[in-house]
Amino acid sequence: MMRSILLFLLVLVTTSTHAQTMDSIEDQILRYLDTIEQYRNPSYQINDSSISNDANYNLMIYLDDVCKREPNTLNEKFQKLIKRGVVSTSNDHKFRIYSWDNQRGGTMRCYNSILQYRIGKLTRTKILYIDTGEASERGIGADYNIIHTITTNTNRTIYLVERDGIYMSSYGSVGIKAFEITAMGINDSVKIFKTSKAFLNNIDCSYYYSDTIPNKLYLSKDKKTVYIPLTNANEQLTGKHLLYKFDGEKFVYSGVSK
Repeated sequence: MMRSILLFLLVLVTTSTHAQTMDSIEDQILRYLDTIEQYRNPSYQINDSSISNDANYNLMIYLDDVCKREPNTLNEKFQKLIKRGVVSTSNDHKFRIYSWDNQRGGTMRCYNSILQYRIGKLTRTKILYIDTGEASERGIGADYNIIHTITTNTNRTIYLVERDGIYMSSYGSVGIKAFEITAMGINDSVKIFKTSKAFLNNIDCSYYYSDTIPNKLYLSKDKKTVYIPLTNANEQLTGKHLLYKFDGEKFVYSGVSK
């Protein structure tokens, strides 16, 4: 009887400690995000932007460390972060991306991103984009937001990740990029898309916004077809899509939707 009670208490303490650890990790991430948003800098005043820059950098360093040090973070739901649109996870819970608006833009938005993935019992990370605040290092980071898990005929698992770019109030992009976890680490250049001329790792479509034509990139319900918005020579949306159909190993270009 005493042994059963002790075992129950041990499980209770372990579960409580895990919950506290995950809660504290999520709270720390939220504190960094709150600081970044609090000191966003629409007037480009150096004092405010330096605080936001530091918080962006420290958040990336923190995620890079804690995602490797605490493997359970990959399985944690982090509901508050999901609600804020910061984290997306594959349905097999082996691949996750944290992506957040670094608040350095005006009408242009820029996102810092880091991915976390599992190899065996270990979790590893790869920084996809970080804007340090130095002018010479600035670029435009995309918001990685939806992850699709694809299994090929040869039992490879490919993660297709949708991403959005906002370059100005009237101009943006949608895209999709492939990742694969290998024994050597993450392969972020796996060529899964086949056009008539080349094999590609990612496809992006830049366009001018339209009030009447949707800009949506999407997969069919069975995940066998990728729909890429089609634009004209002036980068205006046409309402049609480029179609890439899955042949068991790759998504092959098959024409334009009607």
